[in-house]
Amino acid sequence: MSIEETNKIDFTAIDKNGRHILLAISDPLDWSNENEHLSMLQDKLNAYFTLIDSGQLIEKVPKAKGLPVIIRIVGKYPLSHEAAKFLDLAKSEFAKDSITLEFQLLDDGSTTR
Repeated sequence: MSIEETNKIDFTAIDKNGRHILLAISDPLDWSNENEHLSMLQDKLNAYFTLIDSGQLIEKVPKAKGLPVIIRIVGKYPLSHEAAKFLDLAKSEFAKDSITLEFQLLDDGSTTR
């Protein structure tokens, strides 16, 4: 699964200490078609938000009840300038609902929040 399958959750896990639930988005695409890529990312993030907001996440993963949610986009390529701006805006919106949004570049393993 990946960013291209907007109706599916790519990966879920509860950290080993049971302190948060992680929802991951696999993004193997480069940014050569930036508008289409941004549209897919927005659709995928909207689907994840709907899953959380509707309570479906708790139905699928009951142990996630009451845990903070982290959505991590794992990208094969660094964010483009426009993608970084989009992600900053999205982070602010998700934070309003106590959801952490972060990006991890697959090559180096670093994570930005």
